[in-house]
Amino acid sequence: MHIISNHNSSAADVLAACVQQRSIDDVVRMVPWRCTIIVPTSTYRRAIVRSWAKLRPGEVMPDVLTMHRYVLRSARTSLPMATDAEAQAVLDRALQDANERFRPPGLTIQNLLRWKQELLSPQALVGVQHPDADQLHRIARIWAAYEARMQGVALDRGDLGAGEIPVDDQPILVLATHGLSAADEQMLLSLAERGATIAIQFVSATLSQRDRSLEVAQRLTARGWHPIDDDTSEHLRPSHPVHLWTAPTPRDEVRTIIGAVKVLAASGTPLDSIAIVLPSSSVYTTLLETEAEQAGLPLNIDVLTPLAAAPDTAAIYAACRVVIDQWDRSDIARLAHVCPIVDGVDISMLPSAATQYRIDGGQGAHFWRDRLQRRVAMLETLESADSPDTDAIRAERMRALAALRAVQKLSGLLSVPDRLMKASDVVRYIGEVAVHLGIQLRDDVRETLLAFTTFCDRHEAAPAPFHEQLSRWWLFVQAEQRVVHPARPDGVAVITAADARLRAWDVVFAPGFIHGIRPRQNNDLVDVEVLGALQRVRDDEDVSDILRSARSIVAMSRPMTVDDDDALASVYWEMMDEARVGNPTSHDPHHVVRVLADVQSQRMLLHRGELQAYQSGAGYHRELVQKGLQPDQLESSARERLLDVCARPLSPSRIDLAASCGYRYYAEQILRAQFPELIDDMLTSMERGTLMHAVAHRLFSSLQTSPLPEDSWTIQDIRAAMVDLRSCTMDALVQKCVEIFHEERLRFPDEYLYREAEDQAFLDYNERPGILRRWLQLEYDLVHNHEQDSTPFYPIAFEVSIEDDVVLADGRTERVRLRIDRVDARVIAQGGSDTVEVRVVDYKTSTEPVGMEMREGRVSQMPIYMIALEQWFARHDLAVQVVEASYHVFGRSVLSSKGPKAVRAVTTDESQLTKRSYPVLQSDVAPLVTQGIDTIREHRFGVAPSAKACNTCRMHELCRVDDWGHV
Repeated sequence: MHIISNHNSSAADVLAACVQQRSIDDVVRMVPWRCTIIVPTSTYRRAIVRSWAKLRPGEVMPDVLTMHRYVLRSARTSLPMATDAEAQAVLDRALQDANERFRPPGLTIQNLLRWKQELLSPQALVGVQHPDADQLHRIARIWAAYEARMQGVALDRGDLGAGEIPVDDQPILVLATHGLSAADEQMLLSLAERGATIAIQFVSATLSQRDRSLEVAQRLTARGWHPIDDDTSEHLRPSHPVHLWTAPTPRDEVRTIIGAVKVLAASGTPLDSIAIVLPSSSVYTTLLETEAEQAGLPLNIDVLTPLAAAPDTAAIYAACRVVIDQWDRSDIARLAHVCPIVDGVDISMLPSAATQYRIDGGQGAHFWRDRLQRRVAMLETLESADSPDTDAIRAERMRALAALRAVQKLSGLLSVPDRLMKASDVVRYIGEVAVHLGIQLRDDVRETLLAFTTFCDRHEAAPAPFHEQLSRWWLFVQAEQRVVHPARPDGVAVITAADARLRAWDVVFAPGFIHGIRPRQNNDLVDVEVLGALQRVRDDEDVSDILRSARSIVAMSRPMTVDDDDALASVYWEMMDEARVGNPTSHDPHHVVRVLADVQSQRMLLHRGELQAYQSGAGYHRELVQKGLQPDQLESSARERLLDVCARPLSPSRIDLAASCGYRYYAEQILRAQFPELIDDMLTSMERGTLMHAVAHRLFSSLQTSPLPEDSWTIQDIRAAMVDLRSCTMDALVQKCVEIFHEERLRFPDEYLYREAEDQAFLDYNERPGILRRWLQLEYDLVHNHEQDSTPFYPIAFEVSIEDDVVLADGRTERVRLRIDRVDARVIAQGGSDTVEVRVVDYKTSTEPVGMEMREGRVSQMPIYMIALEQWFARHDLAVQVVEASYHVFGRSVLSSKGPKAVRAVTTDESQLTKRSYPVLQSDVAPLVTQGIDTIREHRFGVAPSAKACNTCRMHELCRVDDWGHV
């Protein structure tokens, strides 16, 4: 069931062919790269990325987005967009406006936004006749209060309609969707009517009595869309067997699946041909992650952890709660876990002291002080008496005295905040607490503070008691998650039912078939009574996706009890006829799955799985690390591109990248794997860096009266090219810098949430110097405040491009291509002659490599810069000594209070990695340079797993691969 907007164009013809394909690989083979692909889920996107890397390497990948992200990226509205966390905070306030203490069942922000996507309104819930109609009326009142608070202030993702989406010049391909929400249907229809080329690939729900795909297709056809003939009836019902089995508990269910996967893998079934479709219950996700890690079983799933669970984040929250909750012992324990030593005082002993002296907390710091003072006094009395336990008493008294000092110290640091506080005051207070306790706030925590402040400003939240404001901020923290273990594409796929559409695995496990397909307490009233049993329709769609996703067999299971309560079997078990369920006694090549129908065999299999999985997990891990793309899968055009890229001039960044992970170099430089960026709430790191580089370049160039000539240079040319910032006043420099900033700022996005706040961080605001002024002051002071016996460096060249043969480590000559941000110079008078000394300056937006990283051979940038720069001057007939390399850091805009700074990374005084110190260069950086060059020139792109690097590398969607060798 496929349909396309009725436009006579070559793009429409190609999209019409794409939507008729039955696999992702077939779609990727023919899809035009200049298009937007909309997929059901974010996980589904990975399959597109890997398929593209395999079939069309070297070509620019299309934008691959979920419908939600497409709308967010494309929307142009006069109102700002609210995150789900902000919408949740507004819903909590709406609960108070409606005089409700408790939220009705089913009223979550996710459900509310989904109802809005179905074009439902609060008024539609009022007239429903139902025994539980009062619940619907409560939902309607709270919903109406929510809309009243959002009206004219902000939009949530349920508000976005066709009117705010501009027509994109790229065609749109919607893959593997079950119908569409009413809002999405209207948006695509409006885009098509305004000239967009759109093709939709619908997936039928074979078990559904109400096929939403068919209904949507009929409506679109009536509006002029063109249906595509495609006979899919033979694919509606799978012919493979479906096995049903039970386990005592969800944990036993998960362990049995792991054991079955282990035995399947031992018999030759590739792990990436096995999938586990998890129910929405977080219980199964947590169980699977825990048991799989213990078993050493790699999973193709991002393992997330809540930001609120991070120890330092929890410690900040606990410190604030210490004031509110009057020194509760659990908060003290969380605080002491992260901050054992504060200003020389050991607070890690407070939890044990609380246990020993029966201090429960909750009564304030004075209660702790009184109890500890009485204990110290009593121990002093006992110590003064003649007793054989004097040493033990003295030791206990010292521990109690140390605990007393820790309480007194914390009492001074954790002062009681004002009774009523604005959001900005709360943020400032939290920052002060972090500074006092020595806790470095994560960037994602700073983002939650910024989001909380924006929420309060946007919705005109009046000053409130500190505990209320703290609870509001914590909502934003709880909405954030971090990846702790990235997905392993060579492992078992862990998916939702929506991820299975148009995809196939040899064996599919589907646990948790209780109370319908998904564990739930009850049916949602709005879905069932207002939207026409929509929950059941979605369940039908999910089951259809699961059944069609297996090539050989589906094993559906359910636990007999959940939390000691009997679990009801899914209604879908009754719909499986004998032919599809299969005879468990018949011959089946996947015997390990077939025997799951036998309880005794389950126990035997689980026992085998435990012996194999939980006692030898590490070795099992190693056997499965290298999988994926092979050189024979590259087409001739891809091989030609590989050879071309690897023969190009090198740069330090490419050398370091290849040395750190050959496959990441392959993915970024050769595949050119593209990851579409949304219009974020802030400038990206690259955008900030490009902006500030341009400002610095233009500023210094405008102040330079005599640039270096193009041919040979003399010392007089160097003197004439020097830029002395002291020739202008600081205010004049700032004014000039601000003018350049405003001109360059026009090149970057401006329709995002924190635009105004971010610009204020660059500019002076409310008597607070901005980043531009502080950076200029840094550059000014580097010249003005130099030591009396030292000649300062002055900037002489900017954005210097060098492409030359450079002699690197071990006398090896390589063609390099560099772009140095800035070159500074000074002229030293020595023995009647002048000597030119040069400094390399590299701009950074936030962090900078330090000398230790270079001495350990992890960064080659500055050493190569210095070697190439000395040769560059020699090419212009001037002998110089490159004596220093320095990083000048601008600062991180809104997210950090850290200001600009200069870091001397390489100096001759410290004998670190200079051109004149070849032994140091060879011993420290040579291995890194040699490894990177050999990786590129010899075309070896193996994976180099690193826990820290792989957690942040976006290329993990593509790896792992074998070591390729020569192509």
